[in-house]
Amino acid sequence: MPLLAAMLLAHGAWAESTEKQAQAEQAEKRAAVVTVKSLAEMLLQLRAEAPAMVRTLRDVWVTTQISAPLREIHGETGDRVAWGQVLARQDTWAQRMALKRAEASLKVLQSQMPLAEQQLTRVQKLWKKGQSTEELLERRVSERATLKARIEEARVAVEQHKLQVDKGMIRAPFSGVIVERRAHIGGWSDPGTALFRLVDPARVVLSAELTPERIESARLAKRWQFEHTNGSSEVKLESVLPLQSASSRTIEARFRFAGDKPMPGVAGRLVWTDDRGWLEPSLLERRGGQLGLFVIDETQHARFMPLANAQEGRRTRIPAGLKSHPRVVVDGRQNLQDGDRISYAE
Repeated sequence: MPLLAAMLLAHGAWAESTEKQAQAEQAEKRAAVVTVKSLAEMLLQLRAEAPAMVRTLRDVWVTTQISAPLREIHGETGDRVAWGQVLARQDTWAQRMALKRAEASLKVLQSQMPLAEQQLTRVQKLWKKGQSTEELLERRVSERATLKARIEEARVAVEQHKLQVDKGMIRAPFSGVIVERRAHIGGWSDPGTALFRLVDPARVVLSAELTPERIESARLAKRWQFEHTNGSSEVKLESVLPLQSASSRTIEARFRFAGDKPMPGVAGRLVWTDDRGWLEPSLLERRGGQLGLFVIDETQHARFMPLANAQEGRRTRIPAGLKSHPRVVVDGRQNLQDGDRISYAE
């Protein structure tokens, strides 16, 4: 029995080997007639686009910092203003009165310093002669140090009140254009009251919302255009923000303008060319449940190259590694099998 089993196994192995050899010989004898093209000739460069809008990097509400009524207004909607330009003034009577009180308190303390210095000097002389106690000397030293500290505190208070008075003059924090005004003469304003909306039209960027699958395409592009109702502008990729919107599932990419800049708020489309290489769906074949291409190897045999990301009826992006294959079967591939020997149609 063991001998019979061994003979059967040997026969099966011989039969399988013979079958494979026959298949190989048959494939070798069958030469499929095909036409080929360079893969580079068939790759498409697709137009990609995404919604985009011009945004200013400086768009703020100029607000008040003290509680006081508005006395003067020097800015109107549409005005171009320079950095530091006065836009409005508040009535700072209360702040000026507080400043005067602080200055008066400082003068009172400063007037006490000569007497404190004189008393300390007298006690020091008496102490050296043994006519005064050490306790009295220490008291005079402490009194002068306390007075100096109170004078410094009063100086700080004066500076604070000066700052409060100066805050009543509302200035432009940067050069720009007033696009909205809420200030009214005589109106009461507390700290944080919005008076003017100031926009810088010179410092703008293009903000585009890209889906995650288009981020790579946009990064690899060599040229980008912003198309809008008034024309088009060339832009350059500046940054991709590391944050995905929870609502739209998009990622913001920012572009800087290479030339003329549209006004903030202009909406349009960011357009670029996807250079990664795409194939039309008609060039794909299905073998073994997978979609792919037939390429010709160095021995003049067809090799089926499955494309993992290929989908029926849709353009397919070619992996970078496949671009090294110079010859792809175009015609005669319908009945072609992996390993078939090929000949070229004349």
